[in-house]
Amino acid sequence: MERTRRRDNFPKTEKALLSHLQQGLLQGNQKEVHSLVNHCLGQGWKMMRLYRLLFIPVLHRIGELWHLGEINIAQEHLATNIIKDEMNFVREATTPTRQLDQKAVVSSVEGSLHSIGGRMMADFLLVDGWQVDFLGANVPKDDLLSFIKSRSFDLVVLTVSMREQFPITTETIREIKSLKQAPSVMLGGPFGELKKEFPAIDLFSNDLIGGLEQVRQKFHLDNTERMQTDYLQNLGRRIAKQRKHKQWSQQQLAEVAKLDRTYISGAERGKQNLTIGAIAKIADALGMDLEDLLVPR
Repeated sequence: MERTRRRDNFPKTEKALLSHLQQGLLQGNQKEVHSLVNHCLGQGWKMMRLYRLLFIPVLHRIGELWHLGEINIAQEHLATNIIKDEMNFVREATTPTRQLDQKAVVSSVEGSLHSIGGRMMADFLLVDGWQVDFLGANVPKDDLLSFIKSRSFDLVVLTVSMREQFPITTETIREIKSLKQAPSVMLGGPFGELKKEFPAIDLFSNDLIGGLEQVRQKFHLDNTERMQTDYLQNLGRRIAKQRKHKQWSQQQLAEVAKLDRTYISGAERGKQNLTIGAIAKIADALGMDLEDLLVPR
């Protein structure tokens, strides 16, 4: 998909952009949706911001409308596939923030026809520097295992969409963990904490930012040069600079980001070891892209 010429008459606030996106999807107006996404890219938005603030919320809204019977399955499928097309476009326009040696494979479990959550997790790993193979929906267990055996993966991300898929999910995880050089396994899905039901998994998340944070911690990727003193101090200076540009006090930033003022103070002084979730809250409050706050361009 080629970039279209940007317009200047799109809404200014994230809430209004989300409503405009929803309207375009419900009308099946792919050209308008693409123009909006291209507008956001032109305004400096990066992949993570688009996904977190527009794509994920609008898909939740579309799903709710379908559950309420206000739209039919054809309309829901059209909206979802328009978003998938835009995700492909954004992915092609995105440069990873770093290059890592770690390799991951992302797949829906056998019987799961939903793949968009897995695609988003794969994209978050890609932008964080991972080498990622994305297999999509409803991958037969034996074929998935054969694929994993044929390559050397550090991480397998499985997505499950319905409780009826729990038995095959349990079997899949058991067979992956029985491999001679078993990779770590992350399980994702629209459920609460499932560690008790799947004790063999290494990681579980129903939230993309939380999932990425767990992966970084599991593989000690936050203990690289990024999280050393110099990095934290530089990150703190970027936060303080943007806060002062908005003429906010630390208390005002803390209130908008829903964090404690002492946390903001520690962050700006490079004394706070920030989580990805906290950095995302600060970036959203400041109107910045998470990637730009993490890695200065």
